[in-house]
Amino acid sequence: MPLGEALTMVERLVDRGEAVWIYNNGRRAFRVRKLEIDRSRQVATILVNYADVDISDPVFSHLETGELRSEPKLQGEGVALSAHMVVSLIPDARMNSKYLMLLEDVPGVGRSKITPFLTSLFRHGTYFRFDTETGEKKACRPIPEIVGYESETLKESLRTGTIKGFELVKHNPPSEFDDGDYLVEKSRSIKLDVKLDPDRDTLIEVTNRLLKKGRLRGFNDLRVRFYSDIGKPGTITMGTARENAEDALLVKNFRISSEKALPQCSGEILAELKAPMLKALLETRRQ
Repeated sequence: MPLGEALTMVERLVDRGEAVWIYNNGRRAFRVRKLEIDRSRQVATILVNYADVDISDPVFSHLETGELRSEPKLQGEGVALSAHMVVSLIPDARMNSKYLMLLEDVPGVGRSKITPFLTSLFRHGTYFRFDTETGEKKACRPIPEIVGYESETLKESLRTGTIKGFELVKHNPPSEFDDGDYLVEKSRSIKLDVKLDPDRDTLIEVTNRLLKKGRLRGFNDLRVRFYSDIGKPGTITMGTARENAEDALLVKNFRISSEKALPQCSGEILAELKAPMLKALLETRRQ
């Protein structure tokens, strides 16, 4: 079941506006907003939109007065986010059902959410057949799994080094040190020592628990501090909105810069993201 054929079938759903998955009792929705298949380079670019009724209404603050303004959602609306994906349509030489993919890192729209959405798309939009040993024809469809492309250097540092501890950070908290216009509290943090039980805990499990607790308590970031195998200190910072710490700790990441601010949610594929993402994907595919 070649991925290029599967996405060509899904493209028909997108053209009809049917590449949508509404779930969680109608409170969350995923949609493929755009799908572009480049057959000359054997890559696909996918723009996914996500909407969630339960995400808090956005709040804006006046820079000079500090006055707050909330923008309430209307009936049937959810706070919207978007994420770009670029996918190679050439399978891995060692496993012909494995394809390289690059996903924009958007807190709240990680692979744990996108995987069941892709499963829904393939269930409704693709149709393949195979012959059984008895000559009978059976229908089948792809079931995707998004597996992290491991960053070997960081993985080795975390495996052979030492975790120093964690730090939860809250930005611009309500200040307890109000002194007119002279003092403004910019952040507040809690430092935590780590005592991992190798028979019970893994770093990923502990970090995921801290992400959830920090998110519920209003913290914005979680920092993981460690010493590498050669004793060099390092820090990995991730937002508490992240669903899976593995994406930040072990999965290979690329940093892309943009000269202009990018929207929280886009209805069009952004060229300033698409071009460098395709470049990173193609360079990795050639390795």
